[in-house]
Amino acid sequence: MAKKIIIFDTTLRDGEQAPGAKMSMQEKILVAKNLDGMGVDVIEAGFAASSDGEFETLSQISKILEKSTICSLARAKKEDILTTYNALKNASKKRLHTFISTSEIHIKHKLGKTHDEVLEMIKVSVAFAKTLFDDVEWSAEDATRTDYDFLARCVSVAIENGAKTINIPDTVGYFTPFEYSELFKKLTAEFRSKDVIFSCHCHDDLGMASANSIAAIMGGAGQVECTINGIGERAGNCAMEEVVMAIKTRKDLLNYATSIDTRQFVKISELVSNVTGFFVQANKAIIGKNAFSHESGIHQDGMLKNRQTYEIMTPEDVGFEKTTLTLGKLSGRNALNDKLKQLNFNLSKEELDAVFIKFKALCDIKKTIYDSDIISLLTSKTDESSDEILSYSVNSLENGDKQVSVVAKIGGVEIQETQVSSGILNASLKCINEILKINPSLEKYELKAISMDADAQGIASVVVKNGEKIEHGSGCNCDIIMASIIAYFSACLKIK
Repeated sequence: MAKKIIIFDTTLRDGEQAPGAKMSMQEKILVAKNLDGMGVDVIEAGFAASSDGEFETLSQISKILEKSTICSLARAKKEDILTTYNALKNASKKRLHTFISTSEIHIKHKLGKTHDEVLEMIKVSVAFAKTLFDDVEWSAEDATRTDYDFLARCVSVAIENGAKTINIPDTVGYFTPFEYSELFKKLTAEFRSKDVIFSCHCHDDLGMASANSIAAIMGGAGQVECTINGIGERAGNCAMEEVVMAIKTRKDLLNYATSIDTRQFVKISELVSNVTGFFVQANKAIIGKNAFSHESGIHQDGMLKNRQTYEIMTPEDVGFEKTTLTLGKLSGRNALNDKLKQLNFNLSKEELDAVFIKFKALCDIKKTIYDSDIISLLTSKTDESSDEILSYSVNSLENGDKQVSVVAKIGGVEIQETQVSSGILNASLKCINEILKINPSLEKYELKAISMDADAQGIASVVVKNGEKIEHGSGCNCDIIMASIIAYFSACLKIK
């Protein structure tokens, strides 16, 4: 019988730590609902003690999950652990994930502690967590650069004080698959008599996060920590879609199983991409738009004769459909609601009414509505602010410059601003700066089409910086200038 591997998703915590990937509460709730719906075992939805906003977000998510266990990260401090308990106390299934650095370089330069002090902190924090949570996970930060004997002592203390899951993260993406597998073999052998699950958490600094995660499983790990699209700190984390599909595809080598409905990967990848502004590269494994494309004549000939000549999995396995044509201007509210449910979005009557209005407006502009368009309706505006961009207009001056007027509604009042620049977009952003009385720097600007038609919607993603504060904004519209204006306006509202 195949061994069950627990899938621990940290898109909403570690994934959000990617610079510019900050999500609003509503966006996090939307992603959490979909992670729950696709069969994720544990959702690390944030870091409760980091801010009041994180506390409230975790509290709200804990009330809506139906199958998944909700988890929050916490430092090895009683106040962090107590705050986490208060945030998750209404959850039917909850986990506390506490951690401390164990490598020599971290203990000396980050913590300024002795080894004995670190061991005592593990003992006190895990024991206290166990008084509030039945399910406690402990992590050894920078485990792969930790002396093995000291790491084993730390693990032993954590287990003795109640930790049921022990995470051995490759925090800086340092290890190779062989080394990581050997480390798990050694640890699982040493603690074989203990009722504990070992977990892996891999970063992609050397491009080996997914390979290392598979190696850890083969070495005895029972849990994989990962993110959708592999987003996360620096070069990112292990991508859930990669490790799950490796397990599913290589059953001849990997006698393991997960509870993930892999047919939802494309949809949730697009959702996470939209709300974070981190667009998926075309050649990304599993869910990139070229993942199942074949241009070489030799490859095409083989595919026509037998798909297995060049495909080790089918597009349908991960959620790509041969046709994603869905709805049109004659479709009613019930048809839209049925499609939303197929996409795993269960909306209240009020939410459906709001989306239906946007859907009808989109149908007046676009002839064909795709699944990606439906997802964009849900992610194009998920904050509760009533401030919005109403319109823009452009005049070309004799010298070639562009005169742009932008109309926005701020606090219920319409404000119009006009600026001149050599480019339409630059003039538009200057208008927004003047409307909001702000002048941030534009750190990132990306634009992509979400379908293949000439009238496709464009999604714009921007990151702006004002002082030390960095915020992300996104906008979606068939007019790419309007999409860009909306994205910039959204980011500036957050940073203002």
